[in-house]
Amino acid sequence: MNNTNELEGAEYCREVSCFFVPGQGTLSVTTNNYACSVEFDFFDIWEKLKKMEYDHVCMIHSHPPGCNVMSSTDSNMVYGWCQAIGKPILFIIAIPEGYTAYWCTRDKENKSKVNRCIVQLDCVDKFDELISTVYYLSMLNDHLSEEKTKQIVEIFNQVFNKANFIVRNEVEVEK
Repeated sequence: MNNTNELEGAEYCREVSCFFVPGQGTLSVTTNNYACSVEFDFFDIWEKLKKMEYDHVCMIHSHPPGCNVMSSTDSNMVYGWCQAIGKPILFIIAIPEGYTAYWCTRDKENKSKVNRCIVQLDCVDKFDELISTVYYLSMLNDHLSEEKTKQIVEIFNQVFNKANFIVRNEVEVEK
C-alpha cells in the first residue's frame, strides 16, 4: 500500500468500509466514525445488487494499524453476506502496512458453511489505489458524514471504475 507524505504522523481515526463490484463500481462507502466498529449498509447495497449481474463482490474494510486479520464480527458479517448474495466475496482488510485478502465462498457441499481463505492477488493499479484510499479515509481528522460518503462514492466511481483483481492463489485456509 502506498503511504502518502500527508499521512505521516497522522493517527488512525475510524474504520471505513467500501463495497465494490468489479465491472460495476462502488456501491457504498460507510463509516460510523469510530476506530473499532463499522458496518456495510446491507439494505442499500442489496437493492443495488438485485439490479445487476456479477460473479463476485469486494468488501474493503480498514482496521487499526497492526490488526490485519478478520475479527469475529467481520467473520460473522461475511458469513451473513455470503449466505444472502450466494456469490464469492473478496474481503480486504486494509492497514497502513498493506492488506490481507480473504476469498469467502459458500461451501459447495454444505451451504450453511462459509469458507474463508487468505489469498494473494494480482491487481490492476487502480485496485491497489482504491484500497489505499479507503485506508486514507480512516486517517482523516474530519468527521465523515453520510453526505460526504455519498460524494466519495461518486468520486470513486469516476476514478476507480476500472479497478479489478485476479485471485492468484490460496495462502492459508481458515477453518
